[in-house]
Amino acid sequence: MSKIGKSLLIAAVAVFMFGCGGEGLSSGDNGNGNGGDTGVSRSYPSFNLPTNGVVQVTYLTGTNRGVGSQVAVLDDIELQNGTDDRIPQSNDTQLGELKVVLDEYKAYSVYIPVRFDNVSVSSREFTEYPFRVKKLQEILGDGTSADLPAASDPAVEALAPFDVQVTTIPGRYTAIQMLLNDNMLSYSDADGITFDEDQFTAANYDPRVNALRGFFSDFLAFDVSGLSGAQRPNMSTGSSADTVYFSGDAIAVSRGSDSNSTFELLDPVAIKSGVIATGPNIGGDKANNTYTLFDRDPSDVQQAALTGVWKDFKSVVTPNGDLVAIALPSASDTSVFQMVVYTVGSDGRVSALWEGRIDMTLDGSDSTGTFSLWPVNTIDDAVPNNTEKVSGKISGAVLKNGALMKANWDVTSSTATWPFATGGGLSVYRG
Repeated sequence: MSKIGKSLLIAAVAVFMFGCGGEGLSSGDNGNGNGGDTGVSRSYPSFNLPTNGVVQVTYLTGTNRGVGSQVAVLDDIELQNGTDDRIPQSNDTQLGELKVVLDEYKAYSVYIPVRFDNVSVSSREFTEYPFRVKKLQEILGDGTSADLPAASDPAVEALAPFDVQVTTIPGRYTAIQMLLNDNMLSYSDADGITFDEDQFTAANYDPRVNALRGFFSDFLAFDVSGLSGAQRPNMSTGSSADTVYFSGDAIAVSRGSDSNSTFELLDPVAIKSGVIATGPNIGGDKANNTYTLFDRDPSDVQQAALTGVWKDFKSVVTPNGDLVAIALPSASDTSVFQMVVYTVGSDGRVSALWEGRIDMTLDGSDSTGTFSLWPVNTIDDAVPNNTEKVSGKISGAVLKNGALMKANWDVTSSTATWPFATGGGLSVYRG
């Protein structure tokens, strides 16, 4: 796929420190028991994740910057579901102003905490984004900015909130991103400040849902460098990947680290140019690890998060046995999950890993599903290889407030050499 080869810089403001104190799964059999079955040992991992969620709001701007560039000053950035349910809440730290240079090729992000104070709520959905611009400024020759004339305060307010489809769950990041440039929003002496809502909608709405769509943007990363080259997926250069990433909504690979890294998104859209960064320790607190995708096509905004965070599996997954199975939910379909099954060697690196998809029919205690898995070295191929496929069934589902939390899995058919036991337990990756 042809992409625009330009450098994308990241401006992260109002960074929300996402703590690691959280709760693991506790309902049902969470140890090394047999989950009520005989002949198969089942264990269920737990996760060191917070009980709150985060929404990452990202503005993707234009291509150049110089004297005369116009700056949108945004404040009161919020999402809402009706009039009474909105984030940030009144008792949250307010975000302050975000200054977005409209013609600069850059990503500007803010992070909004999502509280789950009501223990009977398993997810929170937001359906509206009230768009407001406090004022427009112009960059002067000395690098400072001056306010441009505005007929109202705020200078711009959309006629009605934009439609969004954003699902948040405890412990996870949900990204919503939008193109905002000087073709949509600008000032001229003749017309004053103008905002083209139709152009904004056409550029940012996903036609499948007719709204701005959210994605789970926090990847769970697995070090596969301990596998042989033949057992690992390849980068677009032909080199073997060191790390594979799963979010529930996307799959990616990387090689190297920090300034020497290459990060590539494989699914749901291929973007072959990106980097990862390891978060530094700041005042004794570990900052988030991040990823950034450089090349972007306008349609990518509707497909996948272009910047976000990642967590090393060893830092958040607590296994309860040698064989670990994890289901990663999708932000847009509660019945579909990514599935990862793996073991770890004595060196702390993955010694075997298969990945695939779960399709669930959620019906309380009668919830069931099916899964298909492939070896990890096949994820760089857009067409799954059915000669290396394992299929099976999901049973014994444990739901909490309607959300799947854990279940049992059993292999029913295989066209490959399966390196694991024929069944086990899995937990859903959430706080």
